[in-house]
Amino acid sequence: MIGFKKGLATFLVAAMLTTTMPTGAVFAQENDATRGEVVQMLLTAADDYHPNVQKTDIIKGYEDGQLHEEKPVTRAEALIMLNRAFGGFPELKGNTLRLAIPKEDFSDIPKWAEAELMPVFDAGIVAGTAPGVFSPDENVTTEQMKLFIDRVFTLYSTNPKDSFYSSVNKNGLETMTIRNGMAEAGTIADVDDMVAAQITELIAETVNSSPKPGSAQEKIKILYDTIMDMEARNAAGYDPIKADLAAIDAIDSLKDLETTELLNGIEFALGEFLGFGVGIDALDSSVYSMNFLTVSAPLSQQAYIGENDTQKQAYLKYLKTLLTLCGWDEIQAVRDAQAVFDFEAKLSAAALPPAYQYDLDKIYNVYSYEDLCKAFPTVDINTVYEKIGYKPTDTVIVGDVGLMKCVSGLLTEENLDILKLYLKSSIIRYGAERLSQDFCEAKATYMQEAYGISGSVSLETKAASVVSENLYDYVGEAYAEKYFTEQMNEDITGMIHDFIAVYKERIQNLTWMSDATKEKAILKLDNMRINVGAPDYDAIESAMDGAQLKSVADGGSYYDNMIEISRANVQGDARLFGTPVDKEQWITTPQTVNAFYMPSFNSINFPAAFLQGEIYSEDASYEENLGAIGTVIAHEISHAFDSSGAQYDEQGNAVNWWTEEDAAAFDASCQETVKYFDGQESAPGIAMDGMLTLTENIADLGAVVCATSVGEKTEGFDFKKFYESYANLWLSTASREYMQYLSEIDTHSASCVRVDRVLQSTDKFYEVFDIDEEDGMYVPPEERVRIW
Repeated sequence: MIGFKKGLATFLVAAMLTTTMPTGAVFAQENDATRGEVVQMLLTAADDYHPNVQKTDIIKGYEDGQLHEEKPVTRAEALIMLNRAFGGFPELKGNTLRLAIPKEDFSDIPKWAEAELMPVFDAGIVAGTAPGVFSPDENVTTEQMKLFIDRVFTLYSTNPKDSFYSSVNKNGLETMTIRNGMAEAGTIADVDDMVAAQITELIAETVNSSPKPGSAQEKIKILYDTIMDMEARNAAGYDPIKADLAAIDAIDSLKDLETTELLNGIEFALGEFLGFGVGIDALDSSVYSMNFLTVSAPLSQQAYIGENDTQKQAYLKYLKTLLTLCGWDEIQAVRDAQAVFDFEAKLSAAALPPAYQYDLDKIYNVYSYEDLCKAFPTVDINTVYEKIGYKPTDTVIVGDVGLMKCVSGLLTEENLDILKLYLKSSIIRYGAERLSQDFCEAKATYMQEAYGISGSVSLETKAASVVSENLYDYVGEAYAEKYFTEQMNEDITGMIHDFIAVYKERIQNLTWMSDATKEKAILKLDNMRINVGAPDYDAIESAMDGAQLKSVADGGSYYDNMIEISRANVQGDARLFGTPVDKEQWITTPQTVNAFYMPSFNSINFPAAFLQGEIYSEDASYEENLGAIGTVIAHEISHAFDSSGAQYDEQGNAVNWWTEEDAAAFDASCQETVKYFDGQESAPGIAMDGMLTLTENIADLGAVVCATSVGEKTEGFDFKKFYESYANLWLSTASREYMQYLSEIDTHSASCVRVDRVLQSTDKFYEVFDIDEEDGMYVPPEERVRIW
């Protein structure tokens, strides 16, 4: 029985004691869940897990003989009722164990309820209202109660009608282990591992050969060998950055920022605070635009405002460690680390939130070059522009006006000391992973404490990865030649054309879109560029052709070679400006494990490395491939019509091709989608931001409904296998710290959300698995979201 005494929530166990209801008891406020509502929710939810549970098992009533079902329920009471309804919970294993908050982290568990609350805390169901705060006396809403129940469904993972993703992936979620140095494990992570092994083998073949001087193969060998030579790196310590640190010390005025060269002379010190880069113009994708760039804060905005203290403290410790490795005494290192953090906090506060990174109205701001220079009255930014070697320009695109103004305001003589300190920290952080073992160990410790990433990958794997990422064209050509087949190309290209045809049909049948807008949408599909596997390397002139790498024997080092690669990339960038855009070029590499839609090219891109494992297999069934690579293909096509991609026409230009009425209807659907995903959990207490994840959520919704349509056109199609393959595609596990970080910066919803929440808006799914109102996966038809 549940009652109140002296204003405190007091749980009353019938066999132990009774308490009279006090006068003036609180009644349920709007949105608060009542006891009667909670009991009914629990009876429905627990039926398959705790058979024959009765209302009297959950709530006993009061001394006056009444249940008072109209009264609100506190968090402590609700969770005790939850425990009683389900009759206990399964043991935490694998993923649920990683994501649970230990009960020891909470300081306000009430003594009166401790015994019956312990099973709930032990099961990892409790997240609290703030770090370490349980808030036992706070009332719960029906939505919060549903979250508690959903957490139990995930914990059990035995009924796909209650929690589809976790039930389909139960074995993997409970048994998968995360490799040292990796953020996560799962289906796509397995392909990452496979590709890492393939690249390591490819590079080993090159390294163990005798490549021709000046060849791509020689550059691969030189870079790999300098990374692997830890003896030389340890002997050098932080010598490679000492000259830059001394140069920064010698800066006496803002004017010196314009003339002090850093990083082997490839940039001025001022270039660490602002710079320029070539991009494809959003309004005219046939030309390159000049974009203005500024320094930005490296952490999530939440870390700087106190909402992610774990990340903040790990970062401060990391900064302190790096500074001490470069000669700072510990006391001064602590002070300077905090000063750097505070400087970055100002940048973070001024920056656009990640949710707006695709909003053209906010990120496409045209400045004349003259006006941009005037926006920085204390420094001559033209020195940075000319140092890079760009052709003159009349206009510049500013992506974040607020951040630009903030940086301008910080560039003052009064701030010179903190500017110099920030410069030093920037140089040290750039060098950290390229210096000696102690710097690498400091980074590994930081990754563990900030993101829960344990250990490190082997030096061989790390070296191969760095070579692949930086000599991308050379490694990509070799990778595609060995691992991309014509059968893969035919299968994927065929599926793409099937999906485009279905998408056209779905657009034609839309009731909310006018014929004029439909015509433009179909034109966009007709002009969509398709890139599968790898580019034509015979037509590619790599920026790395101009990189002059040196072996250790010739006086080179890992650090210096990476700066040389940066120089070659900058020069390649400079050569592009003023030339026409080649839309046949690839925006990615064959060895990349991902897929992309490029709005400016209106292209969908599927690298060779992505087309293997459980993502795509020539030996898999049609349903399995459709649920995996098929939904990815449909996802990328859908990006052409998400809240960002819909701003671009068939040529990749930001042009409004919508009627006013259609645009309003689309915007309304987008807002419904934001609301539909907002607050969904990736782990207890870690909620999705519906605005941040909007573009990807629209693409996921479009992907599954489109792939379902393909299945409906296929005789004898096994929908059960198809939906299970979709769930398996997104199988993933990671630490709680990493999941928290992703919720703050990632535009994708968490795996469990992008499976379950998407399927909850897919009508065919209800039919296949016989989902009804009493199941956890059920969402009323009027609450489901549909756009495409």
